[in-house]
Amino acid sequence: MPEQQLFADSQLLMMQETYEDVPTGDIPRHIRIILKRTLVNRAKPGANLIIYGILLSANAGGGSRAEYVSVRTPFIKAVGMQLEAGALHPSAGIAPDEMTLFERV
Repeated sequence: MPEQQLFADSQLLMMQETYEDVPTGDIPRHIRIILKRTLVNRAKPGANLIIYGILLSANAGGGSRAEYVSVRTPFIKAVGMQLEAGALHPSAGIAPDEMTLFERV
Protein backbone atom coordinates (compact mmCIF):
# COMPACT_ATOMS: atom_id res chain seq x y z
CA MET A 1 0.00 0.00 0.00
CA PRO A 2 2.83 2.48 -0.67
CA GLU A 3 0.59 4.46 -3.03
CA GLN A 4 -1.63 5.38 -0.07
CA GLN A 5 1.22 6.78 2.02
CA LEU A 6 2.47 10.34 1.90
CA PHE A 7 5.95 11.33 3.08
CA ALA A 8 7.46 14.80 3.32
CA ASP A 9 10.95 15.83 4.41
CA SER A 10 10.99 18.00 7.50
CA GLN A 11 13.63 19.37 9.84
CA LEU A 12 13.54 21.22 13.16
CA LEU A 13 16.13 23.96 13.76
CA MET A 14 16.89 26.03 16.83
CA MET A 15 17.98 29.52 15.79
CA GLN A 16 19.50 31.95 18.27
CA GLU A 17 20.63 35.55 18.28
CA THR A 18 24.21 36.30 17.34
CA TYR A 19 26.52 37.05 20.24
CA GLU A 20 27.16 40.55 18.85
CA ASP A 21 23.45 41.41 19.25
CA VAL A 22 23.22 40.26 22.88
CA PRO A 23 24.03 42.71 25.70
CA THR A 24 26.88 41.71 28.00
CA GLY A 25 25.72 39.29 30.68
CA ASP A 26 22.56 38.21 28.83
CA ILE A 27 21.84 34.79 27.33
CA PRO A 28 20.98 34.68 23.60
CA ARG A 29 17.30 34.07 22.91
CA HIS A 30 16.29 31.25 20.58
CA ILE A 31 13.29 30.10 18.58
CA ARG A 32 12.35 26.85 16.84
CA ILE A 33 12.08 26.81 13.07
CA ILE A 34 10.34 24.09 11.08
CA LEU A 35 11.67 23.45 7.57
CA LYS A 36 9.75 21.40 4.99
CA ARG A 37 10.53 19.82 1.62
CA THR A 38 13.10 21.82 -0.39
CA LEU A 39 14.42 23.78 2.61
CA VAL A 40 15.58 20.64 4.44
CA ASN A 41 19.38 20.14 4.80
CA ARG A 42 20.23 23.58 3.36
CA ALA A 43 21.29 25.10 6.69
CA LYS A 44 24.63 24.22 8.26
CA PRO A 45 25.47 24.59 11.96
CA GLY A 46 26.97 28.00 12.68
CA ALA A 47 25.66 29.59 9.47
CA ASN A 48 24.10 33.05 9.60
CA LEU A 49 20.69 32.74 7.95
CA ILE A 50 17.83 34.99 6.97
CA ILE A 51 14.58 33.09 7.46
CA TYR A 52 11.28 34.10 5.88
CA GLY A 53 8.31 32.48 7.51
CA ILE A 54 5.10 32.50 9.46
CA LEU A 55 5.16 33.00 13.22
CA LEU A 56 2.89 30.43 14.88
CA SER A 57 2.37 29.09 18.37
CA ALA A 58 1.45 25.71 19.83
CA ASN A 59 0.38 24.46 23.23
CA ALA A 60 3.44 24.03 25.41
CA GLY A 61 2.19 20.72 26.77
CA GLY A 62 3.17 19.77 30.28
CA GLY A 63 0.07 17.80 31.12
CA SER A 64 -3.61 17.48 30.44
CA ARG A 65 -4.79 19.91 33.11
CA ALA A 66 -6.85 22.88 31.96
CA GLU A 67 -4.54 25.57 33.39
CA TYR A 68 -1.74 24.61 30.95
CA VAL A 69 -3.84 25.45 27.90
CA SER A 70 -2.88 29.15 28.01
CA VAL A 71 0.88 28.43 27.91
CA ARG A 72 2.00 28.58 24.27
CA THR A 73 5.37 28.06 22.59
CA PRO A 74 6.21 30.21 19.53
CA PHE A 75 7.85 28.76 16.42
CA ILE A 76 8.40 29.77 12.80
CA LYS A 77 7.19 27.76 9.82
CA ALA A 78 9.82 28.66 7.21
CA VAL A 79 8.75 29.45 3.65
CA GLY A 80 12.12 30.75 2.47
CA MET A 81 15.72 30.93 3.56
CA GLN A 82 18.95 32.53 2.38
CA LEU A 83 22.52 32.49 3.59
CA GLU A 84 23.81 35.82 4.92
CA ALA A 85 26.92 37.41 3.40
CA GLY A 86 29.18 36.21 6.24
CA ALA A 87 28.33 32.56 5.54
CA LEU A 88 29.75 31.01 8.70
CA HIS A 89 29.84 32.65 12.09
CA PRO A 90 33.45 33.10 13.30
CA SER A 91 32.70 31.05 16.41
CA ALA A 92 31.82 28.03 14.26
CA GLY A 93 35.48 27.06 14.66
CA ILE A 94 35.98 25.33 11.31
CA ALA A 95 39.33 26.06 9.73
CA PRO A 96 39.65 26.30 5.92
CA ASP A 97 41.85 23.19 5.76
CA GLU A 98 39.21 21.25 7.73
CA MET A 99 36.56 22.43 5.24
CA THR A 100 38.56 21.04 2.31
CA LEU A 101 38.98 17.76 4.20
CA PHE A 102 35.21 17.56 4.79
CA GLU A 103 34.49 18.32 1.14
CA ARG A 104 36.78 15.48 0.00
CA VAL A 105 34.97 12.98 2.25
